[in-house]
Amino acid sequence: MKQCLRQWGISLLETVLVVVVSAAVLLVGIRYYSQARQQYRVAATLKQLDRIMVASNHWHRGHRDASQLSMDELVDSGLLIHEDSGNVWGGSVVLAEDDKHRVLVTMTSLPSKACQVLAGAWPSGAYSEAPKCKDNGDWQGDLA
Repeated sequence: MKQCLRQWGISLLETVLVVVVSAAVLLVGIRYYSQARQQYRVAATLKQLDRIMVASNHWHRGHRDASQLSMDELVDSGLLIHEDSGNVWGGSVVLAEDDKHRVLVTMTSLPSKACQVLAGAWPSGAYSEAPKCKDNGDWQGDLA
């Protein structure tokens, strides 16, 4: 006479299935978080560029010589806060004037994908050059 015993444990197949499904959900969640974080950082950088543009325009009203324009000068003038001197990726923000008297902004240490998105998102006017990404991860655009 055989007795039927009930199994109360979890089989190996069920355990593997739970691990695979959990890993898939985790990977999708991490990818979504990474993309959302990058989009947030690009949006924050665009807002920062807008603040820098407004601050440099205010600074230009009181100064004839734009060669003295720098992030430190804008912060010291009270037109920007100290946090605007760096970007959200931990790099620096540098201002310079080119030979056509345009204010050039360089942001260092950007990831290549974020740099490309930023270059496409920052508008270039009729008198300005299109923003570009350099090979070392620096983004450069002008405020014209």
